[in-house]
Amino acid sequence: MSLLIAKRKAPHCLHILPDMKRYHIESQNIYSHLLQYSPIVIQASIDEFYIDLSGCERLYGNLIAFSWTIKKKLERLMELPCTIGAGHTKRAAKMACLLAKPSGMLVVTKQNESLFFGPLPIRFVPGIGKKTHQQLKERHVHTIRDWEAYTQTPLQWTPQTIPADSVHTSSHKQISSDTTFETDLTDMRRMFSTLSKHCQVIGFKLRRHAQYACCIGIKIKYADFKCHSKRRMIVDCQYDHDLYQYAKELFEQAYTRRTGIRCLGVFVTQLNTQSTLPLFAEQRNASLLYTSIDKNRHRYGFNCIQIAQSIDPRSS
Repeated sequence: MSLLIAKRKAPHCLHILPDMKRYHIESQNIYSHLLQYSPIVIQASIDEFYIDLSGCERLYGNLIAFSWTIKKKLERLMELPCTIGAGHTKRAAKMACLLAKPSGMLVVTKQNESLFFGPLPIRFVPGIGKKTHQQLKERHVHTIRDWEAYTQTPLQWTPQTIPADSVHTSSHKQISSDTTFETDLTDMRRMFSTLSKHCQVIGFKLRRHAQYACCIGIKIKYADFKCHSKRRMIVDCQYDHDLYQYAKELFEQAYTRRTGIRCLGVFVTQLNTQSTLPLFAEQRNASLLYTSIDKNRHRYGFNCIQIAQSIDPRSS
């Protein structure tokens, strides 16, 4: 219950201010404790964490039993209740955790995801807001199983990747980066290096805010001030090299006039904090790489590490 609702229902209640400093200390203690078990620990909020234990069977044995051991250790050391949800994706783990509350543990395997989650109401899926829920109801989509039958796709989806002809969703969240050139640009190498630079800036911001982009676009302003933009849907992206590949493909499709460019930019929209990418995939190496890159950029400045593609050819 929110504080506003509590005051409305009990106007004479005493309001005790939370000790946020203590909260953050305890949160960091939990984060540090989880790092003992895996190098990949993602903090989703002050009291919510994702931990990747893939490939650790030889080290820890049965991972389900070991997860229960982690739960008990946290409750004993931190003196806090702990709920664990395990799944093949972050979304599945999140939903399992919601069902396991309070202080329980629930494991949903990849093979049983559709069978287990299918009967649940579509509103239960994290990320489904009132507007999207209403639009789905109008199409008689009431459960997760209804959605799978309606779109012929499994649970691996997000509200932001609903096909445009099924449900239209809009978002005011956007991250963009653009450059206005002093003189009209005709050098293709500089165009691609500019795109790469913008994708690095956007990727850095996405990871800093723990967000994923589900839509990417490019915008071009020609020498005659005519503008053109093109966008496409993508799946939960926050890494520079992936963003650049998408942006490059869009640019090659959109840049058809072969005239000078006055302004070139990249933008991402439909941002969310839940990823449907598998937890146990090749994303692990990319996560470790960009964690190190971002750490150095925070310490020494953004330009301390750059992708070679983004370096201005004129400075080489």
